[in-house]
Amino acid sequence: MSDKKKKGKKGVRDAAKPAPSAAVPAKKAEPESFGAKVPVKEPAVPEKSEPAPVRAAPPAKPAEPKANGPLNMIENAILIFGFAVMFASMFLMDFRNTVAQAVNVIVSPITNAMPFFIVVLAIATIVTIFSTFIQKYTMDWELMRRVNERNRMLSKEMREAQLAGNKAKVKKLQEEQMAGMEEQSKISRMQLKPMGFLAIISVPLFLWAYWYLSHSAPPLTMVFPFAGEVTLASGGFFIFPWWILWSLLCSMAIGQVVRKAFNVGIST
Repeated sequence: MSDKKKKGKKGVRDAAKPAPSAAVPAKKAEPESFGAKVPVKEPAVPEKSEPAPVRAAPPAKPAEPKANGPLNMIENAILIFGFAVMFASMFLMDFRNTVAQAVNVIVSPITNAMPFFIVVLAIATIVTIFSTFIQKYTMDWELMRRVNERNRMLSKEMREAQLAGNKAKVKKLQEEQMAGMEEQSKISRMQLKPMGFLAIISVPLFLWAYWYLSHSAPPLTMVFPFAGEVTLASGGFFIFPWWILWSLLCSMAIGQVVRKAFNVGIST
């Protein structure tokens, strides 16, 4: 078939197709945003923050007694009276005799019923128990333990630093020792307080024992190990009379038991 015939058939097919109607309006172009998915912003989720570490509250300090409180005033009055008795017994002979005779009125029935060295043992027991209770409730044993332990460690480190020739460390340890002087002075003040309370009962008893031995018609004797029979009022151990030595031995023996029983002391 020739090219002319092909062109004639193609023109006939194109003419047979219906023309598009002009009445049908063309479809309007929609805006690009119509029907498009609008991204929705999701609400921001707050990030989980780790809780702040809770600091432990510092331990509450025990309330200190008021300086002018009634109990403090009574305590100071007792201390003043105790130290007054102690100093008066050192310098006033008439005071010694008066106190000894007053105590003799109470103690004489006991001396008539038992030997004097047993009476001295009873006096040592009373004084030791009284002293233990005073020290238990008037001294801060925890502070004394802490200070003693610190001083022991500082002394050890000081000795090692001196041997090693470390002058910087020696100077630092000396500064720490000076910083602890306040606690040392506090301990010294605490140790004076039991002495004032204890003088009220111990001084009159020992004044009576000295007075009783001085006025006993036959000198009272006792048998001591390695010394034999000795006169209690005579001096035998350095400047101490034998009855003082016997009282000290009784106090040390009883004191160990009483302190252990009532948990008093640095080592307990």
